[in-house]
Amino acid sequence: MFRFLRNIYTLLAKDWRSEIRSLQILPPAIVLALAAIVLFYFSKIDFSHSPTAWAAILWIVSLLALVVILDRALVTDTRNAVLEALLAAPVTPNQFLFAKLLFTGSMLMGLQVIVLLSLTQMMNLTISSPMGSIFLTLTLTDLGLIAMGLLCSLIAQFSRHRGAFLAGFLWPVALPLVLLAMMAIDDPARSENIWLILAGFDIVLLGISPGLLKVIAGK
Repeated sequence: MFRFLRNIYTLLAKDWRSEIRSLQILPPAIVLALAAIVLFYFSKIDFSHSPTAWAAILWIVSLLALVVILDRALVTDTRNAVLEALLAAPVTPNQFLFAKLLFTGSMLMGLQVIVLLSLTQMMNLTISSPMGSIFLTLTLTDLGLIAMGLLCSLIAQFSRHRGAFLAGFLWPVALPLVLLAMMAIDDPARSENIWLILAGFDIVLLGISPGLLKVIAGK
C-alpha cells in the first residue's frame, strides 16, 4: 500500500513540476474560462430569472477548459515512448491513472472555483444550493468526466488533429454526466438518487480504465 501511494505521489509530483516549469496547461485554461464568462457577461441575456443559470454556465466553461487541460496533460507522457516506459517500470496502470486523475482533477476543481467566484462577482448570480451538495455533485461529475477524458485523450494523441478529435469524442459521451449534474443541482430532492447514479458511472469507468490503458499503450 505504501509503495502504491509513493508511486502515485512521485507521478503527481512529476506532473506538477513539469507544469510549473512550462505553464502550458493552466494559463490557457484560465484565459479560456474567463473569456467565456466575459462573453456571457456582454451577451445581454438576463440570467437572474433562472436559479440554476450559474450551473449551466459553469458546465459549459468546464467542458471547454477540460479539453484544454486533457489536450496537454498527456503530451509529455506520450512523446518519445515515455508512457510505455512508465508502464514497463514498477508503475501499474492503476497508479498512472490515479496520478493523472489527481493532477487533472485538481486543475479542473480549482478552475471551477475561479469560475464560481467570477460568476457571483461579475454577473451577480445567486447560488442558492447548499455548498456541500454542490461540492459533492462537482466531485462525482468531475471524476467521471476526467476518467472518460483521459481515455479519449490517450486515443486522440495518435491523431494529427488532437484537440478537435478530443473535443468531438469527449463532449458527446460527457453529456449524460453533465445532464445528471444539472438535474441534481436543479432538484435537490432527487440529488441523492442522482449521486448514486453518478457514483455508479465513476465506478464503472474507473474499473475499465486500467485495462483500456494497457490496450491503448500497447502493453
